[in-house]
Amino acid sequence: FMIGTADLSVVGRTRAGEEITIMEHGSFSF
Repeated sequence: FMIGTADLSVVGRTRAGEEITIMEHGSFSF
């Protein structure tokens, strides 16, 4: 699902075991 960049750092660390794709529009999906 999609989450704003404000949560990028938090989700990136809590879900380090999952693949995270950073999008140019300032959002990421996993």
